[in-house]
Amino acid sequence: MADVSFKRVCGLLREDVSESMQIWYMARNWLFGLSPTSRKFSFIHGADLAEKSSHPDAVWLTRLFYKYGEDGQRADFVLADKSTFLQLLESELTDSRALIYSYLLSNDAFTSRDTNGFFKRAVEMKNSLALALLAKPGIERLTESVLQDEPVGWYKLYSQMPAEWTRSSHHLNLGRKCLERAATMNHFEAQMNMRLFFPDSDFKHWYWCGRIGAQGHSESENSLFDLAVKTARTYDDPNHRILSGIDRTTVEEAVFMIGKILSSTILNRYPFGHFRNSPWHIRAYTITAKINAGHAVVRMYDSWCQNTRAAVDTWCLIAIRLTSLPRDVRKIVSQLIWKSRSKGLYDINMDGVLIPEKNSKRRRTLTEMIDWDF
Repeated sequence: MADVSFKRVCGLLREDVSESMQIWYMARNWLFGLSPTSRKFSFIHGADLAEKSSHPDAVWLTRLFYKYGEDGQRADFVLADKSTFLQLLESELTDSRALIYSYLLSNDAFTSRDTNGFFKRAVEMKNSLALALLAKPGIERLTESVLQDEPVGWYKLYSQMPAEWTRSSHHLNLGRKCLERAATMNHFEAQMNMRLFFPDSDFKHWYWCGRIGAQGHSESENSLFDLAVKTARTYDDPNHRILSGIDRTTVEEAVFMIGKILSSTILNRYPFGHFRNSPWHIRAYTITAKINAGHAVVRMYDSWCQNTRAAVDTWCLIAIRLTSLPRDVRKIVSQLIWKSRSKGLYDINMDGVLIPEKNSKRRRTLTEMIDWDF
């Protein structure tokens, strides 16, 4: 039986975590105080995210939000506070999801009590989250949880991996894979652990900082915006070596990577607007300056991607019309062009249009780019 469970767990680890799943578990964190460790809630933000997911739990919960609304609108009044949210779930307590969510919204979640028996009933119904939240779940219950693809279960399995599962060298990375799956599914503590696997000089470290920052971890959020300011200043002025010991190509790749991280994490999850007429490069690193710097590097990242995509499309069109190159060769060349997008090979004008090299008098700075319309 243990061997069967082990094989099923390994098989599930090989499956990709869809974007829809990631969105749902981020929404669940905000709706039920599972992220970050200080138990922050943001009901409206969580509900907005849940609507974007096709995960079965997200669909079930979103239907409840609309069930009590008027004229086909979402019933946002049920998201006003914990008490109204709990009332929404009262009519659904035959469902294990309503039971565990009711427990998490109750005062019992801060203690070891289970006054209403919600948690016990959810465990008896083998709810994946309830099984993972047991103080001492044991390997059998943890396995039941992870086989339902529960991020909390994956994280606990990482920390309580059975010895017989890790004895051979072939399985040494099993724990790391469990941790990475939990982190990819937006489990907060797992993301904190993944960040520690990489040094500060590695962009994977900052990627996980971005993921944590998108869940309200202000320290990571602030650190990444600080890095955006420093990188942007070094990009604008080659002699201003805030990021010491790196050449121009590395700076351009740094701008690209930070723009990619911010656009897919913090600036994708929060409405941090661009503050016009408030430059990012002022001496005092105010939050306004930092956010503007973040928008500047994201704009540069987007422009490089768009221009490289245009270059790929142009190559494909020319190759099809004017050459007899096989499709596989055309694809290889296209991939090489696309990989070059992080090296800042393209200059762009005020409208975001590619400037031919012969007409390009100088490379535009991020200081100028921030004045674009957003």
